[in-house]
Amino acid sequence: MERTGATQSTLIAELGIKHHCQYGTPYGDFMVGVNTKTIKKELDSKGGQLDFSYVIDINSSFVGDFRIFVNVTPTA
Repeated sequence: MERTGATQSTLIAELGIKHHCQYGTPYGDFMVGVNTKTIKKELDSKGGQLDFSYVIDINSSFVGDFRIFVNVTPTA
């Protein structure tokens, strides 16, 4: 997942691999660890759903558990 604009970052969610990403803010950047817990996907050409959960840490300190659910529908 990418955040664009004045401050940019990329979050990579992959089971079994802890990823580190640089998170930019107007006050400076810092490193964030992303450890994916679950990924469920049911996607095809007609749309579907993507559901994943992950843990975030900063400097190896726990920040929180998060979940993202995306419902994909085709446009007319």
